[in-house]
Amino acid sequence: MIDKIPDLFDKKFSVGFLLPSLLFLLFSMGLFKAYELKANAVSSTSVTSSTSINPFSLFENTGVETLINASLLLLVAWIGGVILVAINRELIRFMEGYGTLNPFRMFQCLERRKFDSISARVNSLKEKAAELNKNNQTLPEHLRKERRDKSLLLVERFPKTEFLLPTPFGNIMRSFETYPMTMYGVDAIVAWEKLLAVIPKDYRDYMDDAQSYVNFWLNLWYLLVVLFFEYLALTWHYKFTLIDWPWQFLIVFIFFCLVIWFVYSRASASAQRYGEFVKSAFDLYLPDLQKILGFIVPSSEEEARQQWQSFNQAILYVRPDLLPPRSYEQDRKSDED
Repeated sequence: MIDKIPDLFDKKFSVGFLLPSLLFLLFSMGLFKAYELKANAVSSTSVTSSTSINPFSLFENTGVETLINASLLLLVAWIGGVILVAINRELIRFMEGYGTLNPFRMFQCLERRKFDSISARVNSLKEKAAELNKNNQTLPEHLRKERRDKSLLLVERFPKTEFLLPTPFGNIMRSFETYPMTMYGVDAIVAWEKLLAVIPKDYRDYMDDAQSYVNFWLNLWYLLVVLFFEYLALTWHYKFTLIDWPWQFLIVFIFFCLVIWFVYSRASASAQRYGEFVKSAFDLYLPDLQKILGFIVPSSEEEARQQWQSFNQAILYVRPDLLPPRSYEQDRKSDED
């Protein structure tokens, strides 16, 4: 998230929020203008007439006012981008499938079915490999490859069963959000903001770049849905469509569905790439966070996991008595040295 008023030169803002807002304005301008021109053409034949409702006519002046209009358009796009920043968390959670009234919840059974199908196939291949091993045989190469691919798909595409969400995008996000808990016993919600303090700036820049593409495709998806409803509203207002075929609505509807599906798939793919950076951040820099927090150096993986679990509980419930022991005396000696 961007926690300050963004400027045009902020890459994370310009790619993830400003650009989708600007594209939406340009497409909307073209759509309104196309309907207005056709309405004028229809009116000239005395067939019908309709009042123009083009809100973008302000940007149609030419000459010395071109630069002013371009600046005004950019300002409107910037305002739209700021609005997208302000509601970014809500947009992400809606896309993930949260909320009792979320229409994506109807796809919960599909995601569950996909997960169960892949899990069953992986388990079947593991059982078959175990049977072959008893007879000193090995699983054929194509089946080993299938097992590897499906096993990898399970960890990249899905979280554990109890954390499944209704949408592919949501499950991809949830899969890397639960990764640090599975691997190290640390709650990502508790540790993430603190971990950012020890992550080097260069690595944070890589993560910001990856996240900006997630926001770009996500915001573009929402704005395309709004654009489709704009098309329906203009069709209702002017009493005709831009394409004079009997099946024009079906064509436009299919086109929008394909574009929206493509944008959604890109948002999911970008989220998966961003997730790899997040998981690597915990792998690489969690020991540094442990050192900064002053935890006593654990003697085993189990002790380290117990430290993080105690830390999770202490921070979540504001329980200082649950904080793991810290090596204050050791830190003081190291400072004196």
